[in-house]
Amino acid sequence: EGNLNLAQIPLHHLDMNFGAGELEIKLGGNGRHAVVGIYSGASNLKILIPETTGLRIRLDGAMAKTNLGASGLFMVNNRFVSDNYETANERIDLDLNIGVSNLEIKRIPTFPTTKTAEQEI
Repeated sequence: EGNLNLAQIPLHHLDMNFGAGELEIKLGGNGRHAVVGIYSGASNLKILIPETTGLRIRLDGAMAKTNLGASGLFMVNNRFVSDNYETANERIDLDLNIGVSNLEIKRIPTFPTTKTAEQEI
């Protein structure tokens, strides 16, 4: 069980592998295009992504229970895509290969910005 906060970190490409477990991941908020691969076995996976981030998901998980249809994503060329994917300043491509899993994608308003040392002076 764990939480992985990768929000506002300048990611370009990330691959994560884990077996069974429960994981919450925060992605986005960095103004870039990131490709994230998640490969897991039996797991409960919750991914939080800002609504302003364009999102495209390729899902390989025959036994996966998801909320993708109810999360505002639509199917294009066998991928789940947000309506703002093409126009968003920031985009995330998720490549999910999950076994017997529960997957929840949660679109959130935005991540709070953090102050840098320069902003505090």
